[in-house]
Parts: sequence; C-alpha cells; structure tokens
Amino acid sequence: MNVESSTEPPRRVFYGVAVILLSLAVATAFVQKHYEDGVATLKAVMVAAGLKETAAFKAEVENRIWNAECWQVVGAAAVLLALLSCGMAIWRRENHRWVWV
Repeated sequence: MNVESSTEPPRRVFYGVAVILLSLAVATAFVQKHYEDGVATLKAVMVAAGLKETAAFKAEVENRIWNAECWQVVGAAAVLLALLSCGMAIWRRENHRWVWV
C-alpha cells in the first residue's frame, strides 16, 4: 500500500526574508564604512602633504559623506523590513524560526 503524505512542508518564508534582509544590512554597513574610510584617507593625505583645502577637495569629501549617509539609510531600512518580516512570521505562526533547519 503506497500512501503519500499530504502534509505540507514547513513554511519559513518570512523568516528567510528576514535573514536575507539582515545580511543586506550588514553588507551596507561595510559599504558605508568604506566611504567613511575614504573621507579619513583624503583628509590624512591633505594633512600629510601640507596642502590647503580646495573647493574640489571639499566637494569630494561632501560627496563621500553623502554616499555614506545614503548607505546608512538603506541599512536602516533593511533592518526595519527585517523586523517587519519577523513580525509577520510570528503572526503567521511559521513552524520554525531558523531557516536552515
């Protein structure tokens, strides 16, 4: 007698999305730090060379700071969406909180 199981596999969609979004948030933090490092490096080179700040230098620093702030906003949005996704998973009573199990 061949009886097929009619049980569905466990639903873990929202927990999976939350893990992916949190990974994205960590990645955006690394990108943000890259831009902030570029600002510090530019300023250190200018001081070490004994050069005066020019308009082009100030524009480059402001551009990198703006890029870092944009990545910070993207990371914060990813964390917020991950929290919403976790909330949805709890509300839907998903079977397991760990995606990889």
